[in-house]
Amino acid sequence: MTEPPPLGYPQVTSLLGDSDRFPVVFVFAGRLFGGIEGSVAALQQAFSKVHQERHLISISAADVIRPNTLREISDNSGGSTLLILHLESLLQEADRCRALGGLRQEVLEAVDRHCRVILISAAPAAAFGGCPGSSLIIDARRSYPEPQQVADLIVRLNGDSRVAQQIVQESSGLPALVEALIASRSLHGSERRQSLGTALLQLMRSAIRECRPDLATMLRYRLSEGLGMDWDLPLEEWDPELLSACRGAGFIIEAEEGLGLVSGRLRSALIDAVVEYCVETLEFGNQSSSIWEALWFIERRLRSYVRQLASRSSSHDPSALLVRELVDRCKDRALADSELWGEWDSLADVFEWLTLGELLDVVSQSEWAREGWISRRLLRRIREDIMPIRNRAAHMHLPFFRDHELAWEVARQLEAQSRRQKV
Repeated sequence: MTEPPPLGYPQVTSLLGDSDRFPVVFVFAGRLFGGIEGSVAALQQAFSKVHQERHLISISAADVIRPNTLREISDNSGGSTLLILHLESLLQEADRCRALGGLRQEVLEAVDRHCRVILISAAPAAAFGGCPGSSLIIDARRSYPEPQQVADLIVRLNGDSRVAQQIVQESSGLPALVEALIASRSLHGSERRQSLGTALLQLMRSAIRECRPDLATMLRYRLSEGLGMDWDLPLEEWDPELLSACRGAGFIIEAEEGLGLVSGRLRSALIDAVVEYCVETLEFGNQSSSIWEALWFIERRLRSYVRQLASRSSSHDPSALLVRELVDRCKDRALADSELWGEWDSLADVFEWLTLGELLDVVSQSEWAREGWISRRLLRRIREDIMPIRNRAAHMHLPFFRDHELAWEVARQLEAQSRRQKV
């Protein structure tokens, strides 16, 4: 069994700048950014270049809450920058509020001794609320790892700037995805597509699990707003804690034009991971859930279903099972998206660009798609009941009286059949 590739190192220029200007900085170092290990390695390397007169001292949060630990360190290294790691471990303490209160006291005393403090966590800041000691994290300056740039990869790729540019574009510069792409360079064609698709979904699954269930619920709600609408979701309307968690997780990237949700296949993988996580951990389709969420869930499940059936029938090139005219239409839609993830010929997923009606047509008209786990009766209900509801919602028409009930009834049936086929 081969070892997975390392998660890589992010850029930390802004983080270093924040630690110079603010006494306490909080960093949610998500898995897509290389996790805590990647951020610490990047900080240690960058810190030694710009702060030769200061010491960077790493210590775990579990050690900090032992009385006088930070005092002993800071007394011996006055004016140091203290890197306190794995704050998420305090959430597992029997008395988490007491642990967070002890952390707050120790950190504030270290600041009084002219130390700078960087708090690094594998959980977002919202996970630490509800205790008096939480104010340390809530009031701290929020800082975020940064994506890799082309210049960061050129040396590793033997000076090939074209390949470096392609990898940064395909990965949004997220270090864990950069490593997955570099590891796949020896593969070609459908083998590379399949390998990257699997690695991408696994990384997104791990990343979404770092967020709290309530943040995942808010993210599901916000992403479902994009169904049939402009993909440019209004980030200014997002809850600040959700926005902060998504930035640390790598779902939202800061670029020259501002903040933006990851696009193309990265967004598709994120949506699928959110669907899986919410179905596994949360109450499914309660009264507060919107019609959009039900429609979103049904479409994602059906899209995944068709993709799986095609891959089972033709592992070499599943898209070859579709008629040429349909593939061309999908390609036109994809190329109209200026933020397409990667080049169409090598990495694009044709199934991601099928409409709901086209997905249903493929299932009903293709021999290879008729032996799946979704019953014919349920497929007929999706066409006859869900398609009209979706069309009303997409065109901003008022829903009919039973639309909410029907949409979630079909969504629950679809999930029940999905679970039965996994047993």
